[in-house]
Amino acid sequence: MAGFACIRAIVLLTALWAAPDGPDAGSMPWWSEVPLVRWDSAYYLEILRVGYRPGPTIPHTVAFFPLYPLSARVLTHWLSPDVALVVVSHVAALLGACFLYDWGRRLAGPRVALAATLLAGSYPPAMFLSAGYTEGLFFLEVAAALWLLSRGETLLAACAAGLATATRPTGLALALVVCLWVWGREGSRRRAARWLRLLLVGCVSIGGFLAYQAYLWGRYDRHDAFFAAQEYWPAKEVSHPWLRMLTLQPVLENSIRPIKYAFRGDFDRLAEPRTWNPLLLLLVLGTAVAGLIRPGKVPRVLLLLPLAIFLAAYVPDPWTMNRLNSMARYQVVALPCFLLLAGWRPLQERRVVFYGLVGLQVFLQCIYARAFANWQWAG
Repeated sequence: MAGFACIRAIVLLTALWAAPDGPDAGSMPWWSEVPLVRWDSAYYLEILRVGYRPGPTIPHTVAFFPLYPLSARVLTHWLSPDVALVVVSHVAALLGACFLYDWGRRLAGPRVALAATLLAGSYPPAMFLSAGYTEGLFFLEVAAALWLLSRGETLLAACAAGLATATRPTGLALALVVCLWVWGREGSRRRAARWLRLLLVGCVSIGGFLAYQAYLWGRYDRHDAFFAAQEYWPAKEVSHPWLRMLTLQPVLENSIRPIKYAFRGDFDRLAEPRTWNPLLLLLVLGTAVAGLIRPGKVPRVLLLLPLAIFLAAYVPDPWTMNRLNSMARYQVVALPCFLLLAGWRPLQERRVVFYGLVGLQVFLQCIYARAFANWQWAG
């Protein structure tokens, strides 16, 4: 836990030491002195301060779920709204690390659990665990759900998933995994009892999403208000869209950018976080697929989580992949992959290699933090 907290402290200090204002600061309609409150943090700040503005026009803040800003609102009696967002992110991430470690310890032992916690904490896009984004809270909810599943507390795990679906849309991926876990573990029950149990767990798991959609329906008198808000980010027309979707062409093309820029000597673009995000996404997905083939101590159903998160972001827009640079940070919660990687024999036997990898990831995470603090798109 000290190691995880140390990584968060390094990232926080790096962001604080970054330039206080970026090249686009003057053109921003809002500004925060907190360097980890940038980009999408503005939407959460608006929800925290004024909620969802009334209709008839559907505001684009509707695309951002309410639990994170509501959690930060409790602290605004003592802290400014932007500081409250960052505090919630850090506290939630640290609590999530506790659940992650104990979950990993139960499955693979303390040494592998330690390695998994450090790998998850140093994963470069894990910089967003410290930012005014939902990643910290979502990290806690996923880690708690996995820990509860390992203890056989399926209904409580469904509650954690329900909170996740009130935090961000990809919480539905966690709800799916919880339901699949319950279905696989309830095989000894009679079919009727099994279906009833699954129905109960499923309803609880997506309870946050359903409650939010019901609120939007009542507020804007539209059952599709959430989906209508997505029109604020229009997709572009591309050629051969179905071929691009089925072959994962956008992911594969962008994953080779680091190699391409290195050969060209284009070191400025090589240092940009958006250059590395597609490759990191591909590595996480590759680890999940490898785990499905040879899962080791990680149950196969849990390795569906990063794949389900990817599909939840990919299926709505597989043509242009506008979310491609963000998908790497969505995988901050790919905890089964980090546990699987932590048990890899070369990393366990060669500690120098392991800590070298952690150090490299922390260095990259600091680059992400500096770029983010200076209004550069980091994911």
